[in-house]
Amino acid sequence: MRTGRAEPSPRVGLSVTLAVTMAVGPLPVFALSALSPLVTRELGLSVAEFGALSTLSFAVAAPSAWLLGRSVDRFPPRLVMVSLAVASGIALALTAYARSFGWLVAGVVLAGVAMAGTNPVTNRVVSSRVAADERGPIMGAKQSGVQLGQFLAGLTLPPIAVVLGWRAAVATAALLVLAGLALTYRFILAAPAAARAPGPTPPAAPRSPQIWGLLAYSFFSGAALQSTNAYLPLFGFERLSFSVASAGLLVAVMGGIGLVARMAWGRATGRSADPRRILTVMATCGAAAMAVLVAAAWWQVGWLLWVAAAVTGATVVASNVVVMMAVVRLSDQQSVGTASGLLSLGLYAGFAVGPISFGALVEETDYATGWAVTAALYAVAGAVIAASQRSRSPQRPRLHPSAS
Repeated sequence: MRTGRAEPSPRVGLSVTLAVTMAVGPLPVFALSALSPLVTRELGLSVAEFGALSTLSFAVAAPSAWLLGRSVDRFPPRLVMVSLAVASGIALALTAYARSFGWLVAGVVLAGVAMAGTNPVTNRVVSSRVAADERGPIMGAKQSGVQLGQFLAGLTLPPIAVVLGWRAAVATAALLVLAGLALTYRFILAAPAAARAPGPTPPAAPRSPQIWGLLAYSFFSGAALQSTNAYLPLFGFERLSFSVASAGLLVAVMGGIGLVARMAWGRATGRSADPRRILTVMATCGAAAMAVLVAAAWWQVGWLLWVAAAVTGATVVASNVVVMMAVVRLSDQQSVGTASGLLSLGLYAGFAVGPISFGALVEETDYATGWAVTAALYAVAGAVIAASQRSRSPQRPRLHPSAS
């Protein structure tokens, strides 16, 4: 008997589930960032100690991505997704209960592990459940989950903290974890046809030169992008007399444009014969945006920062969706988790190394030199991915049964 209530579309439900999974992994890090003034004041943390937490999380995520990527190819996706959500929930609990720096370290380490597994497992789900010609929009929605989580943390947690305290605000973030668990049980099959029972470990690493080209691209572009995320507001505040609010708005502009861009580039990549061509364009735009920042540093022109933020958000912020589309297209179902983990290793290694190196360089030189080197990183990323196009272009894989 029909009740008259519309059932959610399986395709929409799957997209939302994957996006929430991507948001839940790094959620403890996002919560700390959003609540940093209150956390540092109560626990007496220095700026260096607080900054080390984010770096540590990415440093843990890098090797964990490789290890978890191989596990994704051996165990059912639902089991992996539930495990990652539980790990993120425990990380939030450790953060909310923290009485010292050590508790926060434990929380971000566990968050790094949870973050590391999100791309491999969600890529595995897309590879096994979505037809090749329908993957673009779903991959765009999936990858936008990270920035959606960051946006929600920044929008909701500080007001809650003002009323209830930062610990209660962190605990409230666990609601998104519970939503992720509910969606996983609703839309992810317990034992998909493509899943393999635990058995022999997959090959140690994909041997495709295209995969290694994507790995190098992820590292260099990740280092450049995270350096921009970390230091663009500080550059505006210290050198160009931006207010605190205006400096923070630079990151919001990048993130907001990037959220829309990930959806748009996901669709465009689904129609592209070779996603690496798009990555070459993105790297070129990233280098151009950094050149604009060099000009801003030389000529002390503040409005150029908004141009650079907009170009970065519209292109390189969305590059990960193109990278992940490429790896899903290049890999078979039995190795997509391993390949995704390898690329995530490169991305998180770049995230960990980039800001530290940029900060040290600026201390010894100036911001203009820092932005010039960042432009060079994008140029190297573009050159590597352009060179990899000389190898055989990825072919569209055979269609897999769509989610239903």
